[in-house]
Order: sequence, then structure tokens, then C-alpha cells
Amino acid sequence: MKDNYEMDIKAVFHLSRGTTAIVGNLKGYETKRIIGSKAQLFVDGKPQTTIELYETIFDRPTKDNLRSLETYDKVELTQNFVEKHNCRLVEVKN
Repeated sequence: MKDNYEMDIKAVFHLSRGTTAIVGNLKGYETKRIIGSKAQLFVDGKPQTTIELYETIFDRPTKDNLRSLETYDKVELTQNFVEKHNCRLVEVKN
């Protein structure tokens, strides 16, 4: 198992409770819930911002290893943007 995780972002949802849900293929942490983790957002290989993430629902990943992470931090991504760009998260160790 990797010491950190990476996620290829497939979908973004801005929820009415003030959080943003980010869904994607997660590599690493296959059997571990993510709580209070920081990750660097990359768009087309360029670093953008660091956000704090957590998993509100932890269940077995889908066969495609899709997982959902949430953040209270401001995320400027839209679904349309994610579909046209390579967006990914890489965990940042403290």
C-alpha cells in the first residue's frame, strides 16, 4: 500500500451544505478512510491550490475504485472544466 494517495478527478459537485464533493479514481488508501488530509490540486500538470479533504461516506470502492472526498475549502472546478482538463489530487504530507 502507498503511503499517500492520488486521485484522478472524474466529477465535482458543489453541495448546498457548503461543501464540494470530488469524485474520482483513488490510488492508495484502498482500505483506509481519509480524514483531515491535505492534497494539492493539479490542473493539466500544474499545481493550483492545497485543500483539506475528508470522506463522509466510506464504503468499499466501486470496481473502478471510485471514491468521494469532500472539502469546505473553496474549489473553483466545475464539471464541464473537469471533463476538458486533466485534474488530479495528490496528498501532501505535513
